[in-house]
Amino acid sequence: ITSSPSLLFQNSGISLIRNNSLVNNYFGFYSTRQIVSGDLDGVIQLILSNVVDDAGNEYSSIPIVSCSVVIDKSPPTVSSICITSNNSNSQTLGTFGDQLTITTIFTENIRFISFQVYVGNVIFTQSTSTLSLGGSNRFVVNVLVTNVTNLVGQVQFNATEIQDLSGNVGSLVASSNVNTLCSVNIDQVQPQATVCINSSNTVPSLAKSGDTIFVTISSTK
Repeated sequence: ITSSPSLLFQNSGISLIRNNSLVNNYFGFYSTRQIVSGDLDGVIQLILSNVVDDAGNEYSSIPIVSCSVVIDKSPPTVSSICITSNNSNSQTLGTFGDQLTITTIFTENIRFISFQVYVGNVIFTQSTSTLSLGGSNRFVVNVLVTNVTNLVGQVQFNATEIQDLSGNVGSLVASSNVNTLCSVNIDQVQPQATVCINSSNTVPSLAKSGDTIFVTISSTK
């Protein structure tokens, strides 16, 4: 190449530096450019022109093959979060031994996230989490409900250190700042019951033939 080629990067011209050493039996050019705030997200567009060889042949269209770069400056955000329980009576209730499943859908693939699930000041132990090595927009974490006497309350969560594939860091995701599709309430208070028996006799603690016996059961919940 005897000319000085021109390169447009995202419609802005950048300088090309001639490499006078053979690389894979070819002479070439190289350039560097830092991504700036004004660059738009998406596949980088390159336009190369004014490429002329020793014989005067000009290449009007130089395809960019085998490589590409996508600009991504946008932090990941949450599309939806759903919390369910494997409680045998209801997916919205949990008690000791139950497993809670929190499914978080992001607007893009993420590669790292730290999740904490709790009720009050009681933090539940994370048993498993699912996030593929190459990144996924769907993060699933399973936690076990801790055995704490009289623990009652709605399950809360915090998601921190959220990173997408480009390394953009997302904001804190917490129960207080996102709309959840579903929720779980923990109830580990044992029900208390009282049983009372009496009769239709004028003396309720006594019964004769023909009297009716009444049994009343009262529960605290």
